[in-house]
Amino acid sequence: MPVPEGNTLLPEDTPIQLVAYPADSGGTPDDSYCEAFDAPGSEALGKVGGTPLWIQNDETPACACGTRMSFIVQLEERGGGGINFGGGGAGYAFICGVCRDRAKFLWQCA
Repeated sequence: MPVPEGNTLLPEDTPIQLVAYPADSGGTPDDSYCEAFDAPGSEALGKVGGTPLWIQNDETPACACGTRMSFIVQLEERGGGGINFGGGGAGYAFICGVCRDRAKFLWQCA
């Protein structure tokens, strides 16, 4: 698919923001993310980096070169982004740290 012509960046005013979720006392950044995601009225769209928060089992893919791929981003269905991953699901993107030109995307549903 060709890159669209013209401005492809987010507008200057956008409701999307990145929020850091630091570790709580004794917790992890993932604990803070889960609390924020599960809060009433949450519109969290996902998380960038760290480790995937699998709905089911760990399905981290392997590249064709045999290397376990690195996690990049998790997208949430519930966050209000209009994404449908099969009913309360999440999508996961990975890239090969060795080949650096191969990526995989998968999803799980509740």
